[in-house]
Amino acid sequence: MKELVTAAIALLVLVCAIGLIGCGEDGVATPAPDLEAELSLEITNIRLSEKEGATYYNYDITYVESNGVGVTITSGKACVQSTGHCNEESMERRIDPKGKLTIPDKVFYTSFSTDELTLTYVGEDDNGNPVSVQTSFSHPRN
Repeated sequence: MKELVTAAIALLVLVCAIGLIGCGEDGVATPAPDLEAELSLEITNIRLSEKEGATYYNYDITYVESNGVGVTITSGKACVQSTGHCNEESMERRIDPKGKLTIPDKVFYTSFSTDELTLTYVGEDDNGNPVSVQTSFSHPRN
């Protein structure tokens, strides 16, 4: 067992030395400073209902980081095309390197026959780079 631990430490030191990842002062591996996070959004688990002349979409949204650099989302904005109204909110959502974060039971509703919701999130990756990701959700849903 001791040999396995020694080999793992040696491998980590080698990986840090060749720059694939960095090593912080606390010995924890950190992403190479020239990497930037790659963030995408997935809308899943869509449930549709009609109530009082409006169409409601309940859905889950998942943030996905795919380049090995963690991200902290600091704000989000949801804009409805038909009214031009936008809701903005401050937040702190952490997506680990190569990780996913799912926020369940979000709601979009409209009384228009066609409409679109645009979601925009901004933040910063672990290397200090700005991150922005956007997706749209249309009604009627095709």
